[in-house]
Amino acid sequence: MFRRISERACAVAAVLTATLCPSLTGARAEDAPKLDASATIAATSDYVYRGVSLRDEKPTPMLYLEARYGQFYATGLLIGTYLGTDALGRGLGHIEADATVGFAPTVGKVDFNFGVKYTGYPAGRDLVVGTLDRAERDFIEPFAGAKLNITDTLSIGATAYWTPDFYYETGQVTTIEGQGAIVLPAFASVQSRFTVTVGSVHSERPDVAAPGDGYVYYNAGIEGQIDQLLFDLRYWGTDVGGIDVFDQRLSLSVGVKLK
Repeated sequence: MFRRISERACAVAAVLTATLCPSLTGARAEDAPKLDASATIAATSDYVYRGVSLRDEKPTPMLYLEARYGQFYATGLLIGTYLGTDALGRGLGHIEADATVGFAPTVGKVDFNFGVKYTGYPAGRDLVVGTLDRAERDFIEPFAGAKLNITDTLSIGATAYWTPDFYYETGQVTTIEGQGAIVLPAFASVQSRFTVTVGSVHSERPDVAAPGDGYVYYNAGIEGQIDQLLFDLRYWGTDVGGIDVFDQRLSLSVGVKLK
């Protein structure tokens, strides 16, 4: 039976806190690495990850933390989710906690990103939705990506994600994602860009990430910043029909970034 709670990650927070990676070339003494940290307090109309609503199509707050030292970084995310209920109708928890560490160098016009993400569920119970069967829900996901900066305003890229043992110990899940972005003309103090994403998710076992052995998702939207205010308005869709959490939808995320 298809698992209603399918994939977890910090995509919404990543959109809200996008930053440029430092260059590996042309470094000067005054450009020596230094520790830089920030926190983003935000809310989203629906936690959508890889086309799937993970909040039962309801608003939720989130807290995103980021620290960088040169080309190394670490991030953390707390966000509300809907994890379903067990066979007795008891909730399985409503909080997701993610932690990511990575290395993001730049070589020429190419930004690389290598890392691993841990996804966990504090204050939740490791029970399969609709049953009393126990199964580990926490999982890790190594990833590798690259982005080509064609011009100062146009970029394209791709990222591969590999989950060796997915949610509920359901085996391997692989995701390949392509991205594109174009910086929009500045308006007053508004800095923004238009971004698009198309991804494909494949599971080793059937009916894990979606009915069958996988699905395709896509999104397009505008993300931007006005001083410390961050925003993202995005359209999402998938090729899965007849299941509410995979339906087409608009999501709006707004946050404040604190240094």
